[in-house]
Amino acid sequence: MSRRRAKKNPFETQIAGKRWLSEEIGKRLLKARKQCGRSQEDVAHETTITRSHLANLEAGNGFVPSLETLYSLAASLEVSAKDLLP
Repeated sequence: MSRRRAKKNPFETQIAGKRWLSEEIGKRLLKARKQCGRSQEDVAHETTITRSHLANLEAGNGFVPSLETLYSLAASLEVSAKDLLP
């Protein structure tokens, strides 16, 4: 009897990829902010997002920032947007 391989659900793969991306960006955001010695409130004040949104981004809670937000955060943290991407 041959075994059938279960087909991968592309939606599950997409979700897993987004989770990984969110976690990686979050780690890099947190590291950059800590290296600058800045608080979440300071960074959020200079950008287009709230402190709670920044906290969610840093925690890697499945949120992936828009390009506008990514560039705004990079400018505030004095790093390249490329440095925040895996």
